[in-house]
Amino acid sequence: MFLRSPLRSAVAAFILLTNSPSGFTESTPLPSEDSVYFELPVVLSATRLEQPMLDTPASITVIDREMIAASGAREIYELFRMVPGFQVGSDNGSVHTVTYHGLGDQFSRHMQVLVDGRSVYTPGLGQVEWSNFSIALDDIERIEVVRGPNAASYGANAFLGVISIHTRHSAAEQGPQLKLIRGGDGIEHYRARYANSVGPLSFRTSVSRRADHGIDQRHDSKRSTLANLRADWLVGSLDRLEFQAGFNRGTRQDGFAGDSLQNLRTKADKSYFGLLRWQHVFRPENELSLQAYYNYFDRSETMGGKAAAGISFVPTPSPITQHRYDLELEHRFRLASHWRVVWGGSARLDQVDAPLLLGSTSPRVQNHLYRLFGNIEWQVLRSLSFNGGVMMENNDITGTAWSPRLALNYRLFPRVAIRTSLSKSLRTPSAFENNVDWKLPIAGGGGAVVPLFLGPGTLQPESIIARELGLIAATASDNFRIELKLFRNSLRRLVGTSGTLPFKFINENSATVEGLEGQLQWRPTSRARLILSHANGRTTSTNPGLEASTPSSTTHLLGIYHLANRYDASFSFTRVGQMTWLGEGNKMPSFRRLDLRIARRFGPPEHEAQIALVVQNMMDKYTDFRDENRRGKTGFLQLDLPL
Repeated sequence: MFLRSPLRSAVAAFILLTNSPSGFTESTPLPSEDSVYFELPVVLSATRLEQPMLDTPASITVIDREMIAASGAREIYELFRMVPGFQVGSDNGSVHTVTYHGLGDQFSRHMQVLVDGRSVYTPGLGQVEWSNFSIALDDIERIEVVRGPNAASYGANAFLGVISIHTRHSAAEQGPQLKLIRGGDGIEHYRARYANSVGPLSFRTSVSRRADHGIDQRHDSKRSTLANLRADWLVGSLDRLEFQAGFNRGTRQDGFAGDSLQNLRTKADKSYFGLLRWQHVFRPENELSLQAYYNYFDRSETMGGKAAAGISFVPTPSPITQHRYDLELEHRFRLASHWRVVWGGSARLDQVDAPLLLGSTSPRVQNHLYRLFGNIEWQVLRSLSFNGGVMMENNDITGTAWSPRLALNYRLFPRVAIRTSLSKSLRTPSAFENNVDWKLPIAGGGGAVVPLFLGPGTLQPESIIARELGLIAATASDNFRIELKLFRNSLRRLVGTSGTLPFKFINENSATVEGLEGQLQWRPTSRARLILSHANGRTTSTNPGLEASTPSSTTHLLGIYHLANRYDASFSFTRVGQMTWLGEGNKMPSFRRLDLRIARRFGPPEHEAQIALVVQNMMDKYTDFRDENRRGKTGFLQLDLPL
């Protein structure tokens, strides 16, 4: 059993609190259990159509604001421990990775991540720069995680799943607020936010400063300054304009002493973005939206240095600059009483400049991308619905490809449904994989260079065919909800590297990933909430590394309890079986982690403040991603203060 002593004690205490009568009064009474009704979430990320979870063609996990606060997470990437089948790791204190049923390295290459519809997957190295987000946890309203391929809705790189982050509407908050976090391991976080509304215009702006010392015994501290702005303008009754902008600038340490390639160094990162969205409502269930956004990322660092033994390299500047320009049109409407449709298209330009990584002869790579997509929902019978979707995508790297999906949902009872789906998705190789020409000059070698990585320029897209059978059921009040998913995914043309210098990227691997996963939510009383996720998975491949990358089981349990006198208590327990991280990662033994949080709210309800204590990893130290990364106990205090 995974419920060993610390967790068993926490769960026992939680259940006792949940079921024992309270001997004290509350300053603000909570509603009685009988009066509480929790509706099933309506989600958008599966098909781009608003659908209740019983009718979606894909498995979805929703992380709401209560779960975000209760988790005790300080950074966004930590939240995904709560998602069934997900693994979270850190190559160092600023390079984090999130993957689904293994196949993960330090680059998070197989996950599409959206922030309010804007892709933050970078085109150069093919990764998600979690430490370079310009939004904070407090900005997030909810996160919808599509657990499985979804290229039919979001194109290539929605390969293993989609993380869709939705920020709060600017009118949801008013006035100034300060946030302070201080704790062990050099944890510092200061944030000032101001929000206001003037007639039909509302806006929110914030400035933050964050720092920490990273992982014990590693050269990986980081510092960031970030700011963002969101403005929403209601133009009459039928039109809405939304504008967002933000930046994140800071330094991140990396490397190892005596390593000639992964040398001790400090990276200077800068990222900016801007987004403009117009939405027009023709009539109910007939809406058109047009959005444009720009992403910019710049990193400067020096690669190469003196080795403890063997070849030393001449320290060489390695700048990388990435630009993304994206324009997208989307139209949602009801075609007939039983038919709903969403269709649209987009055009994108990615530019990557990296003289050292791409070679001096072709230091810039450009990729033009064009898409057409559509999804139709057909309510065949009152209890039977059909979803069919397809994405046609053309890009300069791999040409034209189609990503279809078909799904049937059948309601056995009003709040019990089964789902079966079949889909195909692709992942376009990154500029680094396809075009890398990385050489470093040898120290004292008279100009001689060592070729390290070489891209063929002709890589084909990775492909996945996903088969899924799912069940979702909920009580009438949604106090109890369960979802199960049986899946089998066939992956082909996976990109790997040859075993000798220079490492060449090739389409060399195939794999089959299959298993069973589920999530359960229970609200035993109006004060309490338990969210359990569990997954069993297995990868079969001729590549032993791929097979070992999938843990046999992962478990997460989040417990939330609203105590009297405006106290809140929660725990977050994670268990991950033995697995191997690919790329720079190592074989990791199974581990358990327990985080605890207690908070006290005070002040008038309209300007409620909060102080919270979070202790992360109450259990033994564990190894994270690399053998050198040892995660120990740490804690911090958090103060949220409206002014």
